[in-house]
Amino acid sequence: MNNALTERHRRVVRYITADLTIALNQCRATVELRRDSGEVYVGESVGRCLELDSVETAARAALNAACSAAGVSPSGLRLQGVSLVDRFGSRTVVVTIFADEAEKPLVGSCVITGDISRAAALAVLNATNRFLELG
Repeated sequence: MNNALTERHRRVVRYITADLTIALNQCRATVELRRDSGEVYVGESVGRCLELDSVETAARAALNAACSAAGVSPSGLRLQGVSLVDRFGSRTVVVTIFADEAEKPLVGSCVITGDISRAAALAVLNATNRFLELG
């Protein structure tokens, strides 16, 4: 295996889990990512409990985990917006992320096929994976 391919495999970060708990009218989201080498990166966020707010909380937790995995400060990446879209018979999470160093906003999406927190986390990874060189 050549060195470039070996280096790429070391950078790959995989989604493991997203957990959303509700207590006292607050949602706490925890997202876990892991490298194939075993390093684990956890992001957390707290927000309100309405559906769109909880999706945004999960997306912020995923962004925090992705920044940790990439070794960058979360202050350079901001979640601009989260939308739930109904198209073609499927609900989809769409996120827009502003990165200080990017020329354009980063946009990612994921069709919801079960857990909405999982879809939010995968939409964030979809938006950031090339920019942060995670996958």
